[in-house]
Amino acid sequence: MTRDTRMDLSSSRRRAASGRRGFTLVEMLVTVGIIAILVALTVTVSTALARRGEVTRTGTTIQLLDTALAEWETRSERRLSWGPFMANGDVYDMYAGEPHALTVTEILRVIMRAPPVRELVARIDPEFLTELDPAQPPVWVTAVSPDDPDPVAGQLATLFASGLPNPDGTVRTMNGQRAVLDAWGTPIRAVHPGGTWFASDGVNGTLRDEDGTVRTVAEFLYGIARSRRVVFVSAGPDRRFGRLDGTDEDRRQAEDNILSYEVLKP
Repeated sequence: MTRDTRMDLSSSRRRAASGRRGFTLVEMLVTVGIIAILVALTVTVSTALARRGEVTRTGTTIQLLDTALAEWETRSERRLSWGPFMANGDVYDMYAGEPHALTVTEILRVIMRAPPVRELVARIDPEFLTELDPAQPPVWVTAVSPDDPDPVAGQLATLFASGLPNPDGTVRTMNGQRAVLDAWGTPIRAVHPGGTWFASDGVNGTLRDEDGTVRTVAEFLYGIARSRRVVFVSAGPDRRFGRLDGTDEDRRQAEDNILSYEVLKP
């Protein structure tokens, strides 16, 4: 190879090298920005899918509770009853004054006496079932949210420790009782339809619902039961039940609640 030829090749390499350049700062920032957007979209989609899965699992749990109660009522040939202590000589299945966080616990106490019902409850994801121990109360007992709509929420810790009253006036402890939680760790609640409405109730100013029952405090808060059916309700992803008879903010908090069926709004 001659000296001229080597000079020509060297010159060609320099020209080729000068034609290649690295990323500029702007190009690097654009690339990083695109990557950040893609990561954010991936996280957003993953979060949405996870939340949708949690909603679905909670809805499944609520439907199993609804089915279990319906099975008990079919076999018992009557509705689950609830009311005050020994009213008019009657003894109810459940006392009406228990804290809302324990209404499902009380329902299970009654209906799980039937083997077919126990089989249905056993289908609930074990992650959503928790056995209660008065010596070790869960956080939702010891740290009640200040915006909890339950009028007796402040008594929850005391009643949990001392035991709940039976309709006949006796007291039982929480040993061996179960709570059913939603996917966000909040106890699922139950809203009972009121008793049969009579003309005398109207004189006292009590509202009559479409199914002929007295509207209860819980129905004002969470929604009006239909066809005299119990409503099971989860607070949803925000862990706040809100209240349908409250402020605009209260009602917004209730928008993500998950219910066993569509209720009427007060």
